[in-house]
Amino acid sequence: MLTQITKKQLERLKDALPLYRKILGYSAEKFGSYLGLKRQQISSLETGRTTLTQVHFRAITQIISETVSDKAEKNEINIVLFIILVLLNENEEMLDDDEYLYWKDIMIQFSKLDDVGDSDNQVKLLKGFAFASKDLNKGDIVPTIEFLDDIITGYKEFIQKMNDIANKEEKV
Repeated sequence: MLTQITKKQLERLKDALPLYRKILGYSAEKFGSYLGLKRQQISSLETGRTTLTQVHFRAITQIISETVSDKAEKNEINIVLFIILVLLNENEEMLDDDEYLYWKDIMIQFSKLDDVGDSDNQVKLLKGFAFASKDLNKGDIVPTIEFLDDIITGYKEFIQKMNDIANKEEKV
């Protein structure tokens, strides 16, 4: 049985879709071709002129997941792509609106960089953006820092898993 997609998840995907497309390297036309949609239809989804449905959500998240997996197999993964997967899979109970916007801002800043280097450098940059982006007037940042640590741990495990797979393939 498919889980119900919440209204908040739909809103967040609509809000971040242009950013996700940019980070993944897709034009609206190219992304639309994967969904069987025209460029104008993607634009309408992103601006809210067309309502993003659960079917859209599932198709879009599938394309994003497959693209990230493909990039991982080609060793083109970076921590921002990993964060996209995390944000797509977190529900609003785990990540409130302020934290979501905080992470979206970090991704925007990170996406402006041309070359972020190896995974250790990416982690350092992410921590730097996280601490530079925090608004000291918002109060307690502990949940966000814990989330940052979870992302970094998950990312390092993901990179290790991809390296292990690559090493197994070389031995065969």
